[in-house]
Amino acid sequence: MNKTIISIIIIVLVLGGFVYFYNKEGTSVYTPAPVPAPEPVPAPAITYMNATIDNIRVELPFPGAVVGKEFSVIGEARGSWYIRVELPFPGAVVGKEFSVIGEARGSWYFEASFPVTVLDKDGNKLVATYAQAQGEWMTPDFVPFKGNVKISSAYIGPATLILQKDNPSDMRQYDASYAQAQGGWMTSDFVPFKGNVEISSSYIGPATLILQKDNPSDMRQYDASISFPITIEY
Repeated sequence: MNKTIISIIIIVLVLGGFVYFYNKEGTSVYTPAPVPAPEPVPAPAITYMNATIDNIRVELPFPGAVVGKEFSVIGEARGSWYIRVELPFPGAVVGKEFSVIGEARGSWYFEASFPVTVLDKDGNKLVATYAQAQGEWMTPDFVPFKGNVKISSAYIGPATLILQKDNPSDMRQYDASYAQAQGGWMTSDFVPFKGNVEISSSYIGPATLILQKDNPSDMRQYDASISFPITIEY
């Protein structure tokens, strides 16, 4: 009986040792190959052309959105992409002498300056002067400007400061101005917008939504737009 038990123990030990050394060599243990992590898919992005998030911001639809045949485009854009006024700010109280400081695109100037006018509450002209570029103005980029205003009239009260694009041509369609007291879209602040899109075609699939700056001139260097992908599915 004891011999039988001893024989069984020996057999078990031999088999156990055999299995141990066999597995240790790695010849029979299956090790699955590592599965590579999937490459991250980049999120759809907005493409800017002569524009930045400081010019226009779109809330809806977002890049990559799935839309129907009718949808709204909602966001906000600066009333003017051409000029930014730092001082004086809208509603400021000024003296008879003050400075106008900001920056404007090169197209706003002619011979490195543009007209600055102040009107009283009845629209009468109090002063007409110029703001001067503080750098190279022959560029589509923003150029700092400064203008010194001196009002000789005894008038005291509400007034309108007008910074006018210098347009030496007789083509009035190229006139433009920034009037602080008027507000509305002719402002350097953001103005909300909404557009309703209706697609009459039967097309379904990937599409590109483009929001383009209105440029009435023939100078393509002043074009600007943003675009991003959407999908039309229903």
